[in-house]
Amino acid sequence: IEAVRLIETASSAVAAAATNFLGDFAFNSDRGSKEVLKVFDRIADRFQRLFSSSSDKAALMISEDWLLQAAILLCVNIAATCPAGHLKLVRLVQPVCLKILQSPQVGDKLRGNTILLLANLSMTVLNELRELQ
Repeated sequence: IEAVRLIETASSAVAAAATNFLGDFAFNSDRGSKEVLKVFDRIADRFQRLFSSSSDKAALMISEDWLLQAAILLCVNIAATCPAGHLKLVRLVQPVCLKILQSPQVGDKLRGNTILLLANLSMTVLNELRELQ
């Protein structure tokens, strides 16, 4: 999938657009979500590198808010339609979701979507979420 290559290698703006494309592809579609899950590890690698490496959480949240929003919406769309893929999504909870919830800089929409994602995940992978610190 070309969109995955763009997420892996392109600028943050292009990566956000490609992530939004995949989020739309997965929206209300079990089949679309399953297709995205096939390449999700590659997508998660980019977001883990980007969001785990920043020592300045506040600056990260401000400068990458639109990319964070795209990443969270992709995960929300997958989680809502494909519970079988929840375990793959847990991988992004610590480097992305926990930073969002801990930052006073993020907006209500991003925080709300993050809470929605965690609520969806808690239905099937609660023990794995509890193990995260």
